[in-house]
Amino acid sequence: MLCFPNLPRVLANGKVLWEGQSRAVIQLEGEVVVKIGHDLDHGEDALLSFIAQEAPDVPIPKSLGTIVTQDMTYQFMTIIPGVTLDECWPRLSMDQKASICFQLNHMMSALRRVPYVPSHPLGSISTPHLCADNRMRKRQCPHPLFTESEFNDFLVSRPFRRVSPGYARWIRSLLRNDHRIVLTHGDFHPRNIMVVENEDHGVIVSGIIDWEMGGWYPEHWELVKAQNTRGRDDDSDWWESLPESISGYDTEVVAGHLFGKLHECILTTEPRVSRGPTSRLTRYADCAS
Repeated sequence: MLCFPNLPRVLANGKVLWEGQSRAVIQLEGEVVVKIGHDLDHGEDALLSFIAQEAPDVPIPKSLGTIVTQDMTYQFMTIIPGVTLDECWPRLSMDQKASICFQLNHMMSALRRVPYVPSHPLGSISTPHLCADNRMRKRQCPHPLFTESEFNDFLVSRPFRRVSPGYARWIRSLLRNDHRIVLTHGDFHPRNIMVVENEDHGVIVSGIIDWEMGGWYPEHWELVKAQNTRGRDDDSDWWESLPESISGYDTEVVAGHLFGKLHECILTTEPRVSRGPTSRLTRYADCAS
């Protein structure tokens, strides 16, 4: 367990790796980073520890503990070296991209092979074991769900837009209830994949980060969530390079886009700030005082 006798000072001297309106990731002394936010999912710590034990072939940060104050949550973990795949993908060669795809397929296959115990609730692996759907707006089920049928009912429940009950029932009828339940990242995107460029070995996947949306979900959910981040004008060949182990669910993706419209609303996207000069560190440090 980490020990920072003067956490506010350590935070103030840190380096901002990413920052949004209400969250930040800051590199501290040594190889430690801290994710800071008001509404962080405390289950990420438990999920990282579980994956480290059950799927050691998947490179992930090591959880170092969490501090919760009245105003903020601080999640500490080891840093994953390298740059995001999002940064370097456009300049990679076809062979390098194929290598990345092969490595990611191996990792995601290992993740999905972890046995699911049917009596375990879907969603977060830790208490209170809730499912989340953050595609159009942040939604969380009010109680644990134990079957895909219950999960699908949750997806079409409480629509943001005014829709008729018949229309909602039609959308619900498109959703299967017989998928396998597998361990899922939930935000599989190049910005959450770290790589190291090595002259001798090409490009190596050094780790997969940001497991806040992970847990036990139907097998198609990984692809549904990944494709949800794809814009209509996004012509990147990344989408043709997704791991085979999470592919093959195009029908579910199309259905997902359709019932996702039930919850569509006006959104404001938090600006992403790349690794660079510190900002707002004083505020985070003050909250730790």
